[in-house]
Amino acid sequence: MSQATVAGQQRDFGTVKQVCTTILNLGVPAEAPLFASLYALRGNAFFRLKEHEAALRDCSRAVYVKDDCKEAWLTKRLVLHALGRHDEAVKDMQGLMERWGQNDATIKHA
Repeated sequence: MSQATVAGQQRDFGTVKQVCTTILNLGVPAEAPLFASLYALRGNAFFRLKEHEAALRDCSRAVYVKDDCKEAWLTKRLVLHALGRHDEAVKDMQGLMERWGQNDATIKHA
């Protein structure tokens, strides 16, 4: 996982995608916190690589498993905007604000 994080910091999103896919293919249990984090990280890599449908799919998996996976929600918002689905992005962010974003500057900004 740290290799994917370092690759992301270096903006090497192809490597991020590859490392996350390799780890997920090892059979990480869906109930493990790592599962959602890997999908969120790979979803962001897909977004950066302009593979929007794959990004949306991974972010949706991450939030299905871990509903409070902020990274996945924020990436999902960006993907929805990139796909021209602005109303969905706004609806998601409004829902997050109501649930737990009142004190979260990142959510407020998004």
